[in-house]
Order: sequence, then structure tokens, then C-alpha cells
Amino acid sequence: MASRSITTQVSLLAAGTLLGYLLTSRLSSNTNPSSSIDDEISLVLDFWFSTSSSTSYQDLHRYKWMSTDKNQSSIDAEISSRFSALTVTLATDANYRAAFLSSSKHPIRNLHAQIAAIIVLDQFPRHLRRLHNPSHNGVALPPLSTTDALALSIASSLPPSNALTIPMQVFALMPLRHSSTLPDLKKVMLEIDEMDKQVADGDRGEPNYTHETPLPTY
Repeated sequence: MASRSITTQVSLLAAGTLLGYLLTSRLSSNTNPSSSIDDEISLVLDFWFSTSSSTSYQDLHRYKWMSTDKNQSSIDAEISSRFSALTVTLATDANYRAAFLSSSKHPIRNLHAQIAAIIVLDQFPRHLRRLHNPSHNGVALPPLSTTDALALSIASSLPPSNALTIPMQVFALMPLRHSSTLPDLKKVMLEIDEMDKQVADGDRGEPNYTHETPLPTY
């Protein structure tokens, strides 16, 4: 009887140890949920804006931003492969969207998060819908009117900043352009005039965004 009691105690202790390990492991994996969001932000910005010694902003404009029929399908397919799940999640999950937009206390990083969200919600759905009706885990991507409204809300609250490159500023204006309301179009024109002045003072367009506005280390 005593030996059975000891055996039972050992079994309970082992089960408790295993349970504690599983809980600790689960908690530690969720200690910094913003780290995966930071990765998503960087992936979006790298994909959309990064240049290299062999790729200029002119190349991005020609082959990605304003792609023609010749290479449009390949860009659409790449966005679908890499960002379809993120686009659906950001468009349909309000909690995730809030976490995405406030993943860092660093002001420049938060600006970059807003720009990334605008790209995902304003640009990516237009690419995805040329291929199929995207969904993730059984949740469908909302219509363009919904994703456009979400992007417009973010763009409208974006604070003025000299920490953004000219291309980033241009794409921050795209939701206003797509809304086609007179006040929004007037704001676009005013912002374009301001960008013209910035370019005249010194072009902030060509450097890689990661070099121009260093991100904090996490």
C-alpha cells in the first residue's frame, strides 16, 4: 500500500513537472509576440521598397509598383505566395491589426509599421484579386471597399515625418488617392508639393530605407 502511494506520488510529480514544462514553454514562446510582427513588418518593407546595387527605385517602379502585363502575373503570384495570409489576417482581425500598428514604442518603427500596413491593405489586395479570391484559415479577404477603408483610416492618421523616404510618402498617399474624395485629393496635391520641395532640397528617395532611418535593435 505504501509502495503504491509512493508510486502514485512519483507519477503525480512527473505529471506536474511535465505540465509545468509545457506551460513554461508555451508562455516563453508568447513572451514577445511582437517579435513575429516585427518580422512581418520588415518582410513587407523589404519586399516593397528595398533597393540594391543592381536594383533602383526606377526598377521597382517598372517591375513591381506599376507592373505591366509582361511581369504582372509573376508579381501577383509572389505577393500571393508570401503575403496572402498576412493580408487576410490584417484585414479581418482587429486585435492583430492593433498589435501590428503598435508593436513598438520606437516612433520610427511605428511609422514603418503604419506604412507596411498601408502597403498590405491598399496595394496587396489589388494584386491578390487578379489571381483568386484569397482566404486564410477559412476566412475570406474582404472586398476592396473594406480594405481601402482600413488603409485610408491608417493613412489619414499618419503623422508628418521626415523619417520616411519619398517612395514611402507616395504610397502613404495612395489610400487618399483611391478614396477619390475632393478633400483627400486636395491633401494628396499638397503633400506632392511638399515632396517636390524635399526633392529640391535633397533627394531622400533613393537610399535604402534601412540605411536612411536605422531601426532600433530588438
